[in-house]
Amino acid sequence: MFIGVDRPRPSYARLQEVKAWVREAWGLPDDAPLMVSELACSEPGCPPVETVIAVLRPKLKPVQRKLFSPVDAIERAHVLALPRPPELDEVG
Repeated sequence: MFIGVDRPRPSYARLQEVKAWVREAWGLPDDAPLMVSELACSEPGCPPVETVIAVLRPKLKPVQRKLFSPVDAIERAHVLALPRPPELDEVG
């Protein structure tokens, strides 16, 4: 469960599925450090649960994007519609 949100955590298999879609959409290699996390959001106007996608890069700031729904509600089309972040082309 998440603090302030009464819901179960997404399954490992589901997180891996979303990661695979992100790798496909953004052209990331299999060994690129990638995190997909479902978090409770307490900011005003924010849905109660959001999914954060983060690409971790040595010597550079992580690249993060958010989808304003729980992991289990995300579909492949949602991820493929995310434009590839230009920051991923930076070299550290």
